[in-house]
Amino acid sequence: MLSFAFLFPGCLSVGSSKHYLDITCTDLKDVANEALQHDAFYEGDFPQDRWWELFGDAQLNNFVDLALSCHPDISAANLRVGIAFEKAIEVRSKLLPYVDIMGSYWRQKQTNYNTYVPAAAFAIEKADFWFNTASALIRASYEIDIWGKNRASYYSQLGQVQAKIADLAQARLILSTTIAQAYFSLQSHRIQKDIISNWLQTKQELLKLLQQRYSSGMADEFFPYIVDAQVAELQDLLIQIEGLIELDEHALAALVGNISSVCGRSEGLCAELVASYQQPVPLPSSLPLELISRRPDIMASLWQIQSMSYGVKVAKARFLPNLDLLGMIGPISFFLTKFFTYPALDIWMQATSTLPLYTGGDLVAKLGEAQLELELAVQNYNQTILRAVQDVSDAVTNLKTAQERLQQIERAVKDSGLVYQLTRERYVKGVDAKIPVLNAADTLYSQQNLEQQVWLVRMVAIVSVIRSLGGGYCGA
Repeated sequence: MLSFAFLFPGCLSVGSSKHYLDITCTDLKDVANEALQHDAFYEGDFPQDRWWELFGDAQLNNFVDLALSCHPDISAANLRVGIAFEKAIEVRSKLLPYVDIMGSYWRQKQTNYNTYVPAAAFAIEKADFWFNTASALIRASYEIDIWGKNRASYYSQLGQVQAKIADLAQARLILSTTIAQAYFSLQSHRIQKDIISNWLQTKQELLKLLQQRYSSGMADEFFPYIVDAQVAELQDLLIQIEGLIELDEHALAALVGNISSVCGRSEGLCAELVASYQQPVPLPSSLPLELISRRPDIMASLWQIQSMSYGVKVAKARFLPNLDLLGMIGPISFFLTKFFTYPALDIWMQATSTLPLYTGGDLVAKLGEAQLELELAVQNYNQTILRAVQDVSDAVTNLKTAQERLQQIERAVKDSGLVYQLTRERYVKGVDAKIPVLNAADTLYSQQNLEQQVWLVRMVAIVSVIRSLGGGYCGA
């Protein structure tokens, strides 16, 4: 089944007594080829396990490492792996003999009118019959797994173990990528705050000049009103950015668990945020073929299919005969003084075979349930494949768009910076007034603010590409 999935990525079908499930294969080859023609990508390997180190920020590395070591989501996923493993050991025990020791002692007065009197009782010349019975038996039982029911049950549970391991990898991927995106958001909003603060000062200075010009009769009164409205908008924008910074810090604190243990202080972030990535993003040419083994959610779906497939085998085997071997050995005696003698030794062996004839629909219902669970697992796999294809396609498109936008905005920022320098030089030389300088600065800050917004979009898109490619996971 797994070999089939690797050879034909994007498609999986299963036949059953109910339905035949299939989906249309979606090929990512065209997406990869088109992306590699764009300067946002280059042909490279899949992301590595510690992909967050690409951004060159030691603080980000510490945050991700701390979260992966102690976050409740990761701890819970680890516990689910452990539970599944213990259940697998429990199911495996059915493949082995069961041996126990049973010891008992009871004392009984039997009625004189009982129709059953042990032969040994005739040796006792009493009106009342008291019996002391003791036993110490070693019992053993073993079910001969003729039809492979217990083996299939064990393999089914092993599939659950592997699925939980893949779920753990998925939890690590989601947590690490969410931390990185929140970290980039905080960095961008901090820079935006500085830009908007400078922008606001420029606007306030321009407003002051226009008010002076209006008071001296050198300008119309509507110009100060226009700029005052812009000042109010910038003050509102600054309030929004400050709120977003607090939300980013809250998100990081919740994701990391304890920022102060990394920073050594009770609140806030301890160091300057310096994460960046200027290079093109690697995109593997083997993307369509290897995506299945690189996405933990897809591998978890595949292991669920394997588990449910063995579940169907278990349900079918319940219709067939069972063969059980039972045995018991040990002393049983009515006389305690004879308990350790050879005549008290009791040996009992039994072979039992059972074949269900009528179960009130129980076995049929369990088989139908197992088949439906298998079909549901296939549908979940199909949906996961479609979602994975969309994730990759959307991430590639978003990164391409952000890269193109950032190139144009960087060009605009560069040109606006040159205009600002020229106007400032003209002002210093006395060729021009100060208002053109403030207008040029206004344009520059506006472009810088937009540049920072698009920078964040690009960084988030890079992380989305890494997440869509599995984030360094490789499920064999």
